[in-house]
Amino acid sequence: ENNLVRQLGDHESIYDHETLNGNILLSRVLKISMPKQYSINASIVNKALEIWIKRHPLLQSYIHREREDNLEDIKIKSPKYFVYMNKSISEYNNIEYLTTKGDSNSSIRLLENEFIQPFDNINGPLWRMKIIKIEEDTKEESGDDENRYDFIFSVHHGISDGRNCFTIMQQFFNILGCLMQDTTCEDMNGEIEFPKHCAEYLFDELKKRPNFVHSKAEYQNLDN
Repeated sequence: ENNLVRQLGDHESIYDHETLNGNILLSRVLKISMPKQYSINASIVNKALEIWIKRHPLLQSYIHREREDNLEDIKIKSPKYFVYMNKSISEYNNIEYLTTKGDSNSSIRLLENEFIQPFDNINGPLWRMKIIKIEEDTKEESGDDENRYDFIFSVHHGISDGRNCFTIMQQFFNILGCLMQDTTCEDMNGEIEFPKHCAEYLFDELKKRPNFVHSKAEYQNLDN
């Protein structure tokens, strides 16, 4: 029970059902550049990841389901729970470091491959990251001022959506940048406040409030 994060909501369960059947996976390529005096290595990335995942319980979680002997037969709305993995980031085994020449199609090919690679649906984690250093083909192309990287971030749709993917990755980059420059930022300050219930439950509770707005017309009338 101490490992329980919370129960999945209806929408999260639907996304999990689709993921188990190979239908939905969110994956993004984020391109960054930095002065040549800075470079990315496993040690500093792991430090950033440790801080980052502590802020987001679902990045530390797997999904516990009723039947794990045949995942494809699990009913969409059968009880499912986010549960903490209780592992160090070094045990996640979901970070891959690659180097590629300055071919703009290299990351696209890697991204396409992401869509057919399943997560560990039993043990987690529910996300993974590829960090690709871009090396130019010639000295003239490389210049002297920047190192370039592509980050491919893939998540189970039950723990993130399109906008959230970019938001939490921006937080990760902020943390990584601060560690590289030996500074701090707000995104390094502990765990965010995380709801104990799913969105559907919170919305139902909100509707019980006496001042809840039930329709678009009522909402518009608030300004009049």
